[in-house]
Amino acid sequence: MPRLRLCWDCITPPPIPPPRRRTRPPHAPPARRAQLPHLLLRRRRGPSGQTHDVTFANRPPGLVPETLLYSLSDIVFSPYGEHRHRLKRICMQGLLSARPVRSFRGIREEENLNLCREIASCERSLVNLTEGIYLAAYDVVARASVKAKTEEWEMMIAVVVKSLRLGSGFMLADLFPSVKFLPLITGAWFKIRRMRRRLDRVLDGIIEQNRAEASDDDDGDGDGHGGARFVDVLLKFEKDGTLTTDLVKALLVDTLATTLKS
Repeated sequence: MPRLRLCWDCITPPPIPPPRRRTRPPHAPPARRAQLPHLLLRRRRGPSGQTHDVTFANRPPGLVPETLLYSLSDIVFSPYGEHRHRLKRICMQGLLSARPVRSFRGIREEENLNLCREIASCERSLVNLTEGIYLAAYDVVARASVKAKTEEWEMMIAVVVKSLRLGSGFMLADLFPSVKFLPLITGAWFKIRRMRRRLDRVLDGIIEQNRAEASDDDDGDGDGHGGARFVDVLLKFEKDGTLTTDLVKALLVDTLATTLKS
């Protein structure tokens, strides 16, 4: 029997062992993708997640937000701290508090009425209700932020949409931040700078228009609905030195981009 067992082992292939599961030790260094460290979490909630909330509150910087959001000075990408809290308080005071919400009621009613009229005009035909609600919500936020319907709106929508598409795509330069000439080789730097110039041109026109109207009308009423626009509140903080012009632009981009992205 031992000889037969030996012969059987010689003519049959050895069994394939099951693959060993590679486990990382609990205190292993974070994984790396290109030149950026990454930390993988197994649980979304737990003691460690609650302890390190401030650490995970910061978003990773990138070439697109750093250029289009004025050196990461906005609310979304700014580091967690007093600067972000101050910008949040300004936004709550100028756009989301009870008084501005009540003053913008006429704008909401008008845009909802326009949406209903547009749907009623498409009798016996298909209606893209998602796109209609999407554009109506953007019109409400845009009119509450800046002067009623200006001629720069279409250009502003196009610039913000292209910026969101460019920022959400794959960017090789973000994986290798130490290689400074990589954005020039890939051509990303020229695209982003071109988008930044278009964004500055549109925002400068909107800000200058609202400055001129604010000098004529202290209430900042753009279309007869009452109440100051969000840009008027930002310009008041700019006048007393609390905000800079770049910060005003960054907050306007945050407001409009959040509506288009939601």
